[in-house]
Amino acid sequence: MRTFAIGSTLAALLLGGCGAPSDTPSAAPTSTEPALPAFAATGDTVVRMIQSFGAPWNDAQTSDPMVDTKTGGTVRVLNGTDGSAQIFSRRDGKVWQVKLVTGAPKNCGSSAPLLAALPELAAQLKPGATIAEEERNQVSDGLLTLGRKTLTIAGIAVTTQGGCTQWLTLAVPEGATAS
Repeated sequence: MRTFAIGSTLAALLLGGCGAPSDTPSAAPTSTEPALPAFAATGDTVVRMIQSFGAPWNDAQTSDPMVDTKTGGTVRVLNGTDGSAQIFSRRDGKVWQVKLVTGAPKNCGSSAPLLAALPELAAQLKPGATIAEEERNQVSDGLLTLGRKTLTIAGIAVTTQGGCTQWLTLAVPEGATAS
């Protein structure tokens, strides 16, 4: 009788793993799930573009896609010694947010790579988007301050934060609708 109870418990534990959530990214939205706003680019395309910008992202190690519990989509992370990046995608693979970081613990970053990446990344995310010199200067000013500063440029919410570690985030603006 005792052997049967142990065997039953073991079988229940083994079968309990069936249907458990997997570590693979979520699927595309179903027909009953509304599409959420995103840019035109896919995560893989944006990862390759960021690496093509050179230092500090060209030698960064790329993670496998992980499930983004906030959106049900995925997040990819590039980690390097002098900078990092995070690429957030919706369930359909379209990017909705990109965060570029220069600097790392004990190694301060520079705004130059962020400012150089801004116009190319904006055009990739939203084809036809351009960054005027005045807007670029506002972003540059934001990288000089410790507090977060957000500015909407060409339908992209651009958030900056300065300091030893500097970051630039391009995201779908709050209240945007899916296209």
